[in-house]
Amino acid sequence: MTDFSQLHIGTPRDDGTFKYRSWSEIAIAASSPDRLYFEKVDDPIKPDEHKYKPTQAFFARITELQAMGILYVQERYMKDAAGGAFAIVAVKQLNRNWLLSLGVCSNRQLSAFQARCKSMINERRALWRANRPDKVAAANERKEAQAKLRARRPLNPSSLLTRKAALAATVQDSEPDVLEQLKRQYAAFQASLLAQIVKEAEQHSHPPSWVRAESLHRYKTFEQFQKDI
Repeated sequence: MTDFSQLHIGTPRDDGTFKYRSWSEIAIAASSPDRLYFEKVDDPIKPDEHKYKPTQAFFARITELQAMGILYVQERYMKDAAGGAFAIVAVKQLNRNWLLSLGVCSNRQLSAFQARCKSMINERRALWRANRPDKVAAANERKEAQAKLRARRPLNPSSLLTRKAALAATVQDSEPDVLEQLKRQYAAFQASLLAQIVKEAEQHSHPPSWVRAESLHRYKTFEQFQKDI
């Protein structure tokens, strides 16, 4: 389920796209036979079918992993025909430093493994393109047409005025966004904390279990971090 070439949680497809895994898929894969992390729900549209959704216990573990800096999550959205936005599967990536902190491989070994995974993906994609020249040509034509469409799209006067107003407001308000600054500081704090714990583990020959326990003991939530600074 993890693409180790980039540590993204999902599957790289041979056609060059990437299949990011949803929370439901991850919850099902991570659950024990007692189904601690997912539950079955009825589908109101198709009463004879069932769907599965993650439980609160699952999202509690995900929150812990994010707080410890082990898992990065980036939400993604798309616009619909009416101009509204709807969420799509988020990008999820493992922290490389966390893998190294487990002590099961060195940085050189992990880099070599990632390079081999990347090479295997490239070989599969090259073979896919070689066997499907018609689809490759169609994809290139579609991208070229989309680029030309964007280039020739007429400007909307109202949106142009909106962009000018936003730019003027940005110039007038030169103070940085405090919340964004705090988020960056919090991310730096998490990375520094994990690096410090890993360094202590190496100095004193602590096992990976000590690293996990110490990370849980020392990490702070974003709210706690705000109060302490």
